[in-house]
Amino acid sequence: MFSKDKVVFEVVSRKEFSEDDIANIVITALEGGVGYWMCLDISAKQEVEYKEKYPQLAYTERVAKMLLEGKVVASVDAEDWDSAHPNLTLDKLQKGIELFIGINKDRSRDIADWDSLDCDTIFQYALFGELIYG
Repeated sequence: MFSKDKVVFEVVSRKEFSEDDIANIVITALEGGVGYWMCLDISAKQEVEYKEKYPQLAYTERVAKMLLEGKVVASVDAEDWDSAHPNLTLDKLQKGIELFIGINKDRSRDIADWDSLDCDTIFQYALFGELIYG
């Protein structure tokens, strides 16, 4: 009655992330995932501003706050500080998360299960649009 031809649908889903979720991705990446290929290059002015604004927060938590508040965070190559990587923004981080979920369907379910490798991958997708390192 019906042919065996395939019909292809692109299904787009919506996933909500809290500020805590975003902060956990940033903190996990910075404390355990990306150190072998990138370092942050935060200006002294930004560092002082955010240290005064959020004295109770650890460095990586302040970086997450910067991104959540729309700041640009510069990054450099971990082995060659004269070699800059693209800047990180919340919009780029969102694109990295979208790409990660699109490619890793099995990892898209529970963000609480994401580890440093997942967050490293998200940062690489955010900055380069692809995996470059490791």
